[in-house]
Amino acid sequence: KDLIQKLSDTTEVLKKLLLHDDVTDTTVTGIEGTTFTSDVNLVVTPISKDTDAESFVAASNSIFALNGKELLALYDVSLFRDGVKIQPGGKIQIKIRIPDEFINRTGLDIVHIADNGVVTSMNATVDGEYLVFVTDHLSDYAIVANPIVQAIPKTGSPFDFGVLVNRIRDFAMIENSMAMEKASTSYIVGASAKNNSD
Repeated sequence: KDLIQKLSDTTEVLKKLLLHDDVTDTTVTGIEGTTFTSDVNLVVTPISKDTDAESFVAASNSIFALNGKELLALYDVSLFRDGVKIQPGGKIQIKIRIPDEFINRTGLDIVHIADNGVVTSMNATVDGEYLVFVTDHLSDYAIVANPIVQAIPKTGSPFDFGVLVNRIRDFAMIENSMAMEKASTSYIVGASAKNNSD
């Protein structure tokens, strides 16, 4: 009975210190006295060109402008209590899995992207297949790395044409999205004017 109680107590302590997201294999651990109540849940939502092209491209451009890094993966890391997003209320350690296709990239790091677009390096450390960093605030975080550089023989400086092509495609997607939104607005305004004239 004593052993079962000790195991139960240990489990409860771990629940208060550690939260895990199975989909992205991300772990949030309370440090320096930070704990979580049993009704707090960790939700990590991947953000991609398919789910939110505008946010992904904006983050990619901000990251590249800051330190020349390439955006590999973008996540909204959040804590929820009773369906309401909350902040940790103290320091936490985040351990996020590096996607397999990026495991061998150089210059891997985590950056925080504020709501106003400001990008801050978290000076993450690589721990096997994970990136680990400490923070006291949750929002959007991105895995970044050095761009893959391909040398151009005799004719110029090293340059990654893949990055250039991706940026051209990203800008095209934004312009296309804005054009569709403008066309939709024009249609609604036109339809309203027609209905009023009728």
